[in-house]
Amino acid sequence: MTACELIFPLFSRSGWVATCQETGWVALLASWGAVALLAGIVLIGGYHLVRRIQMERSTRLWRLVASFSALIAALLLAVAAGRPAYLHAPSERQQHFILLVDQSESAHRQPTMRRDQIGALAKKLATLASDDANARTRVSLIDFAASVDVKLNRGSLSDGLALLQEDDVSNGLSHDGSDLASALDAAKALADQQRDDDVLFLLSDGNATTAPLAKLASRLKGRLGPVFISSLDAGAASEGIISSYLPAKIRSGSKPTLRLVFDPGAAEAKDVNEERWTVTLRRDGAPEALENDRLDGGHALQALRIPMRFEGRGLQFASVDVKRREQTFSERVFTLVDAPIRVLGLGATGFLNALPQDKFELEQRRAADLSRLDDFDIVVLGGMDAAQFQTGDLVRLADAVKSRVLGLFLVNGPLGGSAEDPTVVQSYAHTALDPLLPVSPDPKYLQDDPPPRDTIVLVDTSGSMAGGGLAAARLAVADILDYLRPQDSLELITFGGLTTGRQMGDARGKKVIRNFASRFPTGDSSNVSRAFERALASTGNYTSVFLITDGMVDPYDYAKAGLSFYYLQYGSGATPLNEEIAQAARQSQILQSGQGLSFKPDSYDPEERAEFFTPDLVRPRIVTPIDGISGGLATPGVAFTYAKADAVRALVSDGLEGEPVLAFHKADQLEKGNTGVFLSALDGAWTDSAAGRRTIETSLTQLVKWSNRNRYSFRLQDFGDEITLRVSVVGEAADAPLPQTLSATLLLAGQSIGVPMTMVKGEQGVFEGRFALPSHDAASEGEGAVNKGLLYLQEGGAGALEQPQAIPVTLPYAVPRAGNRSEAASYGVDLSGLQALADATGGTLDHLPNHSGQARQFSVPPKPVHRLLLLLATVFFGLSFLMRGSRL
Repeated sequence: MTACELIFPLFSRSGWVATCQETGWVALLASWGAVALLAGIVLIGGYHLVRRIQMERSTRLWRLVASFSALIAALLLAVAAGRPAYLHAPSERQQHFILLVDQSESAHRQPTMRRDQIGALAKKLATLASDDANARTRVSLIDFAASVDVKLNRGSLSDGLALLQEDDVSNGLSHDGSDLASALDAAKALADQQRDDDVLFLLSDGNATTAPLAKLASRLKGRLGPVFISSLDAGAASEGIISSYLPAKIRSGSKPTLRLVFDPGAAEAKDVNEERWTVTLRRDGAPEALENDRLDGGHALQALRIPMRFEGRGLQFASVDVKRREQTFSERVFTLVDAPIRVLGLGATGFLNALPQDKFELEQRRAADLSRLDDFDIVVLGGMDAAQFQTGDLVRLADAVKSRVLGLFLVNGPLGGSAEDPTVVQSYAHTALDPLLPVSPDPKYLQDDPPPRDTIVLVDTSGSMAGGGLAAARLAVADILDYLRPQDSLELITFGGLTTGRQMGDARGKKVIRNFASRFPTGDSSNVSRAFERALASTGNYTSVFLITDGMVDPYDYAKAGLSFYYLQYGSGATPLNEEIAQAARQSQILQSGQGLSFKPDSYDPEERAEFFTPDLVRPRIVTPIDGISGGLATPGVAFTYAKADAVRALVSDGLEGEPVLAFHKADQLEKGNTGVFLSALDGAWTDSAAGRRTIETSLTQLVKWSNRNRYSFRLQDFGDEITLRVSVVGEAADAPLPQTLSATLLLAGQSIGVPMTMVKGEQGVFEGRFALPSHDAASEGEGAVNKGLLYLQEGGAGALEQPQAIPVTLPYAVPRAGNRSEAASYGVDLSGLQALADATGGTLDHLPNHSGQARQFSVPPKPVHRLLLLLATVFFGLSFLMRGSRL
């Protein structure tokens, strides 16, 4: 038995076993030689000590200390000869695995490899926890990216491994960075909660964005137990730009940092190896100035942190070239530049100052200045006559609306109402904007004879209307027929679902209607909804809808139907239901037996129209109620006559006598912008009220084709000549339904490119697709040429947006890549940083870039102490010699 085996095991501690690694004859001779030396020192020292006491009758303290130091040094040498070390041994109390899983964007770039690494780690953890220790093994799981989420605190082994293999991205976790320092701090906090046998496992690519790993490793040295690292390799080449990072989404005008790690590799010639590299940076193809555009030569890894300023909006990219002689390494990374809706106001556009500044960015000009149209999402013309523009300017504006999805909003101002007093809208007749506007510059109300009028009459034929009720209804229908012209039409619909169909106002049609009314059935259903549904399904430009009933009907949501109607109430009972119908109606009148209509529709003056019949060419219904558009001012009845038949109309008045005056034209082609017209003035009455300001905001938003700017997050992977597009749909609320389908169309260089998108398995609202980049001739296009276009996204299924979103894109041209089809712009893995972290904590790094299958070593290596013992022995021998000279 060596001196080490005799003494050192006495110093075992919790979780660690003291052992001697050298037990052979060499260690035995060295050990007992040291013991013999120790015995000699004791005997000689004791002899001299006794002699001095006899001769001097006293001794000095320093002599005792010197002798004692020599004794300790000899003893340390004897123990060190056995090469003592500490071996890690799981505690009998509880084994605690702390798993740190990197969920940052860069760590997900190679999903297949990631799944393999996670599976291998889970299998190894299961074997590390022996059958006897399973019940005592606890697992904590920490997800981290730009923030940290503790998903499991000391759960069971089965729960921990299940969570690890699910690899679910934590809710609320920002993935635009990798805060490894905070994750390790969270792991230390978990370990300090109880006195367990803690073992830390890290799954990461090492691309920490808060601090360099080498600096982090030096800070953690001695503060954290061993960290065993399983690296995630994104498949980068062994040299070149092996790591890159740019936030997936940034704000326009901000200066994010582009981070790169460059591995120069090794050059054959020494003079070439020492030569410096030249760095070239471009944003969207345009060169960017660098304070330092040189990198040192040599073999060492170099980190670049380059602040970049992004302007504009939409998907953009940055490219970096690192060049030395004939050798060039290139990288292209993408980001989504977010910006408020940019509005250009021309003319009287003071009302735009009421727009919320966090959503809109406003530039106002008094003159007809249409420069820099590409910088804006929408142009607002405030009461500007077409004569104020040059013909070429209106053509440029129309081209921008047709080909660049620029929105256009024309505010007419007060209506004129006669040919001698034309409105602003009329000035755009026969201009380039005329076909794009949702209103006609030649309104039909100026005709001497009103256009054809179509009428629907809904008659209650339930039992309560028998007798006097139906008689009053027949008289009302007869009065209406008297005012029909041959070009007009009328349709009778009963609550029972019977109908005359659409009958013209000629003699034949009137006869059909009278015969039908004379035989009204009685005892039909009182279900008013059936009659309204039949009316809504009818075709034609119905300008007048009458409802004849005594109010004794089934409940119905009249406002929701969106149909403007007139209520002819039989009897005089002021019941709650009658009041409800009257409030929903455009106008109501009491109808008694023997009494027809009490008004005469003999005036068609558009400025004073109060009768039931109107000269509108369109239905008096709210075609599509638009959220956020309500309230406003009562306006002249002529306003509605401007709207074209294919326009979307919204009612924006504050009284029952008001008319819809806001019209939108949704472009039927993807590349065309939306247009809108407000046929009144947006004065203080609008900007001073919350409803009015909301209407202005919503009106402009309706015209912007990229209106929902927080709807998507993007990730683009560059394969040189192809791009993989990954789109994640973000719901407005945590429990909001997400679309089941997503179609993508890319408009580049006048070409429409369909991008087939498929939902990522197991990820709701996440879709992927791939498209080819167009190629170009660098000599003709110029170096750094880019492709500007639009990406159209159309959702489908529950939770889908109705309108497509058009996101501006700036993409590079195709660059052929040699080698396999792996991603050209890879984030790589920071092996040197991960190795520094493993070394500082006493852990290990296992890096398997090619899945070679070599065994993973997760066991804790021994902690040798013989060097420390030798150092201490030297110190004590030195102390002895200093105090006694060269004598023992």
